[in-house]
Amino acid sequence: MTVPQHSATAPIQFIKHAAFDTKRLVEERKAILDIHVTKRGRDPKKVGTQAVAAIAEGFTGAELEQAVMDGLYRAFAAKRELTGEDLISVVRATNPLSKMMSEEIKALRAWAASRARLASAPETAKAGAIRRPTVVG
Repeated sequence: MTVPQHSATAPIQFIKHAAFDTKRLVEERKAILDIHVTKRGRDPKKVGTQAVAAIAEGFTGAELEQAVMDGLYRAFAAKRELTGEDLISVVRATNPLSKMMSEEIKALRAWAASRARLASAPETAKAGAIRRPTVVG
């Protein structure tokens, strides 16, 4: 598989979608953080993943997983357990793909508006759900 140099030429299934930041999405980010903190043998309640999820606007699941791993490296280097402050520092130092490529994502959405159809009903899309276009033809 080859990867195009520019996101506009990438197949739509390879583009990560930015999300609208709502309370539901904060809870989704918290759930993802909880999974990755637990997967690495730590207690999410002791770490305080809610505060991290609240500031991680626009982060993908993969970026949140990487934040947990980077936070663990910080804690290990300091010879202590992982804390929410470790994760907050990592998140603040990270520029998520949804922000770094916001212009490309906006252009892709504009392109898809006339060349694709929504995978969900328009009512769901109006309610703030993530719009994931289905390529037509």
